[in-house]
Amino acid sequence: MKKRRDQVTTSEQNNNSSKDKMASFVEKSVAKVDDFIASNPKLDEILGKVEEKTKVKKSYLLLSSVAILTLWLASGHAGQLLCNAIGFLYPAYASIKAIGNQLSKSRSQFPFNHLF
Repeated sequence: MKKRRDQVTTSEQNNNSSKDKMASFVEKSVAKVDDFIASNPKLDEILGKVEEKTKVKKSYLLLSSVAILTLWLASGHAGQLLCNAIGFLYPAYASIKAIGNQLSKSRSQFPFNHLF
């Protein structure tokens, strides 16, 4: 009987150490997401407004949004529509931004060629 208790204690210790490792990994990942949000002022502003209304941390909002989008695309529902929209809208946005800035002819010419 004593041998069985030792086995249970050893498995509990292994289980607790794996839980500690997982908790450490999650904390590090959330810290990285927080740093990413802090480095992007627009994203920080948008998530800040949502955080005020929902009382959910910004990092959790971003992670859950990415997870939902990933699952939505993986399931195949409107994936083609979303990819086509991104493929058209981002170059259009870059073209409009280049027209507004008028930094140089070479920089503003690429988005036009890419879009049209």
